[in-house]
Amino acid sequence: MGAEVVLWDLGPSTSGGPGFRFDTVGVPVIALAPADAKALPLVSAGASGVLRRNVSGDALRSAIDSVKQGLKVIDPELLDTPSRTGPPTATRATAALTPREHDVLELLAVGLSNKQIASKLGISSHTAKFHIGAILSKMDAATRTEAVVRAVQRGLIVV
Repeated sequence: MGAEVVLWDLGPSTSGGPGFRFDTVGVPVIALAPADAKALPLVSAGASGVLRRNVSGDALRSAIDSVKQGLKVIDPELLDTPSRTGPPTATRATAALTPREHDVLELLAVGLSNKQIASKLGISSHTAKFHIGAILSKMDAATRTEAVVRAVQRGLIVV
């Protein structure tokens, strides 16, 4: 059996862009890029994932599992956005998320219940449920899982 995913370390500098197509490899490719890289040219070149070279082992394992399922995984810090102080604003839906909703979304991605989210954030279960409802609406998702999948696809969170 061949490789299911290729990890491609781009090295310490990406000046000049990749110069090749990742999608010619035959399996999904996760590009490990330096902190100053831009994700969109790499995704345009066929990368299924773009992560920083110093990604944690847990995040890398999650990214591998995600791209094997056909998802795109992009580190939000590598998105070319006007401000890197908050969540990326690549789409109208993601731009509408408040910082607290983004916090709740990240905890949804790890599979926490409303009660666990409330405990982690120091809010009531009712408030956590309210934030989740707002996230579902803004992400145009019917379920918590669908909201997380859409957030990952949009590069809003990295799982």
